[in-house]
Amino acid sequence: MESNGYEFVPTAPKLRALLTLFLLNVNKPLSIGAMVKELWGVRPPVSAVNTLQTYVFQLRRWMAEVAGVEQGLIAKKILITDGEGYLFRLGQEMLDLQRFEDRARAGARELGLGNNAEAAALLRAALDLWRGSIALEFQPGQGIQARIVQLEENRLYVLEQRIDADLRLGRHRELVGELASLIVEHSLHESLHSKLMIAFHRCGRTADALNVFRDFRERIIQELGIEPSPEFQSLHQAVLSRSRLLDAPI
Repeated sequence: MESNGYEFVPTAPKLRALLTLFLLNVNKPLSIGAMVKELWGVRPPVSAVNTLQTYVFQLRRWMAEVAGVEQGLIAKKILITDGEGYLFRLGQEMLDLQRFEDRARAGARELGLGNNAEAAALLRAALDLWRGSIALEFQPGQGIQARIVQLEENRLYVLEQRIDADLRLGRHRELVGELASLIVEHSLHESLHSKLMIAFHRCGRTADALNVFRDFRERIIQELGIEPSPEFQSLHQAVLSRSRLLDAPI
């Protein structure tokens, strides 16, 4: 959490895990059972429910100290008892995650409408909210792990959309370095390789585009035992024939 420009994080691992669980499920009710499973797995201690309630009390107290408000206000307005569980309530735009998702949705909408400059700006603004890969200083449960995987995949998808918008805007020369770096990190990601082939082709670097195809094909045959998709092979043929369909927009 952040207050007056300073970041605050609970020191106890279980409190960190609980806060992370709430932040990843803002404005969504969480049952006692789901939280117990997340914190202790499938074999929780007999005292798990009582311990969880203690953790919630401590988290409310910590949040009240950070925010400089009464603990009762936190219990009433933010970390709320909700039936047989809890609800972590925050307004829109209060979390980077919420801002990321809002800008990503808006960018995807503009991209679908063909408003490429607006889409690129919105998607770039969404991605700028990320500070790097998600790293946790505690052992997360399955729910947190699954949510983090989902967020990382969402980020990659938004990045692909932003690259698509930039390609439509004729920014292929600026994209070559970025895409070359991305395929090192995502060596089996066919879509990123496709985009790099297109960027190389538009830069007049046909040989480099064909090398991307060759290297990717060899890699997935060796590691996965499969051929590239028909779409990727069609792109290869289009590059070989120097199809005008791959030319940059004018």
